[in-house]
Amino acid sequence: MERFALSAIDVYRFESEYLRTNMFVLFSDGKALIVDPHPDEEAAALLKEKNARQTTVFLTHEHPDHTYGLPWLKEITDFQLICHRKCAETIAVERNNRPMLMTFVLEQKDEENGTRLTEKFNREFKPFTFKADMVFDDTFSFDFGGIPFCFMATPGHSKGSCCIKMNDTAVFTGDNLIWDTPVITRFPGGSLKEFNEKTKPYLDALPDDILVLAGHGRVFKMKEAR
Repeated sequence: MERFALSAIDVYRFESEYLRTNMFVLFSDGKALIVDPHPDEEAAALLKEKNARQTTVFLTHEHPDHTYGLPWLKEITDFQLICHRKCAETIAVERNNRPMLMTFVLEQKDEENGTRLTEKFNREFKPFTFKADMVFDDTFSFDFGGIPFCFMATPGHSKGSCCIKMNDTAVFTGDNLIWDTPVITRFPGGSLKEFNEKTKPYLDALPDDILVLAGHGRVFKMKEAR
């Protein structure tokens, strides 16, 4: 777990053991905000300790390593879910949430490292469906802790990908921008053309000093990626 503060909001980063996917948990004024949930005992204990009276979940996109924590989270707290319409349409259908690609990657990691992550993941993961409470097509704004969080549809990695900017302080980029890793557009629903036409100009226009909270790996400033 990594902890830091942004505009007087406490931010916690939890990394999954499977694909090192980041979950961000924010607290402000008795409320919680969670970006891309995955099961984590330490995060569950923190949510219980903070006893937030209201919880909101953002999804940066629909890939299972960023969504498979939804059923787990529903067991420990009620929340409203906000995501892009294409993301919402995907997670509403069970067959779309079967993590075949995620399992394939884990099998490769197990073979390389002598681990048994695939076996453990298959025990924990159960197919699911989920209904979003709020969806958007292009842009959307949500207030948390008196700060606007501005959503922008950013296709290319997937149809339902988005970036979420917290003022000019930080931006949640999902898998659109990861430290020292080229964006992947070869997965189903991905498009290099859409990424270059819409998402890349959005990322290029971000301020140098904005903090990038990516879907995997470390937190960094935009200028480090240029």
